[in-house]
Amino acid sequence: MRILVLVQSTEKEVYADLLRTQMETWDMIPHPNIEVIYYMASSKPDNLNGNVLSITNTDHITKVFSTFMKSVRHCLNKEWDYILKTDNSVYLVKEKLYELLNSKLREKYYGGVPIVVLAQRDDGFNLPISFMWGEGFIISRDIAIYLVDMFNKAPLKGILSEDIVIGQLLNGYCSWDQIKIHMAIPSDIDDPDGAIYRVRLPESYKATYSPIFGIPDGMNDVIKSDISVMQTIHKIKTNGKDQNNNREIFSEETQS
Repeated sequence: MRILVLVQSTEKEVYADLLRTQMETWDMIPHPNIEVIYYMASSKPDNLNGNVLSITNTDHITKVFSTFMKSVRHCLNKEWDYILKTDNSVYLVKEKLYELLNSKLREKYYGGVPIVVLAQRDDGFNLPISFMWGEGFIISRDIAIYLVDMFNKAPLKGILSEDIVIGQLLNGYCSWDQIKIHMAIPSDIDDPDGAIYRVRLPESYKATYSPIFGIPDGMNDVIKSDISVMQTIHKIKTNGKDQNNNREIFSEETQS
């Protein structure tokens, strides 16, 4: 069983430091059955340089979804059974990710943290929309091929979020499997079976990068916090360091 990790990335401003931190922490630990590729929209022709995949896409409105689908399409010639889609604010434990997926279905698999939001229709009624959280959803190879085939036939326009679109495309097509994404809180970091960690502290969620509006006020501090948390998790997971010495980065609100 092989896993391809696709990390939604950008080299814009402070995010380049976060991407580099991923490469220098959890991605420095090799796993024979896991390949990691950092993909990003670019004005240049499609190109895979080492483990960085640049995908031609200059349309800000559609680039998040279409860049992901073009990246999946680009990687169909590789050998893998699952894709984990994640982003630059996530720390992975490759060994635990492999253990997590080794017992899952090999076909028609769609896993992640299920989210339900209400979308208002033109007639004023609210329509519930279900999808797997974009911080870390997993699809089996046959699902990826199915999505690429649909994308090739009719590329969607005016759609921003890849997790919402994919959730709608897979609604009723396959079973949905709930998995845990661990948070940057001590009890989750202590979990020996944790595979996917969201490093952004809860109090920082309001400041989120937008591919349309750019980096909002305060985002520089958020990214610095992400980097600090990622480095701390890495020390705990790799060195067995006394965890009590590393918890000063967590606020009382986060630990409650």
